[in-house]
Amino acid sequence: MEAVYDQDTQQFKWQLTPRYSAWRSHVTAPKTEGSVNPVPVIEPLLTILRELREAEGNPQSGWILRGPANKPLSVDVLARSFLPLLREKGIAWPTYYGLRRGIGTRITALANPLAAKGLLRHRNVATTTAHYVKDAPKETQAAMAALEQQALRLIAKREKPEAEPLVS
Repeated sequence: MEAVYDQDTQQFKWQLTPRYSAWRSHVTAPKTEGSVNPVPVIEPLLTILRELREAEGNPQSGWILRGPANKPLSVDVLARSFLPLLREKGIAWPTYYGLRRGIGTRITALANPLAAKGLLRHRNVATTTAHYVKDAPKETQAAMAALEQQALRLIAKREKPEAEPLVS
């Protein structure tokens, strides 16, 4: 994780730059060139990563989530620790892929599909919108309400007679 100075906001922003891809016991280079682009780290995640690092004794290098022998922790092994807790609470687990689709949908609703495309590392926005952005009825209703208000303002403006120009 590294801090990068943003000239516009005059603040440091944290980001992660993937250098490897790890799945179960397979460690490879990232799939595409775009996969190596930095990922912004927002505050809730930053706090979790700081606490995790402290718990690990402040290592200067290595995997963020490490398993036995300092190898990358398999997400399947990680899931074994929290899935029973979710079941106990009656919470359905959407899968990691479901979480990825969910973040694509939320980022699109909060910003736009291009922001989601960048975060998910897709080559084109069509992939993002076709496969990762799901219908969000609440956001659709809010967008339609905003459009309605805009249309009503335009109608009111058109119906309002303009003042006669002063003739000298």
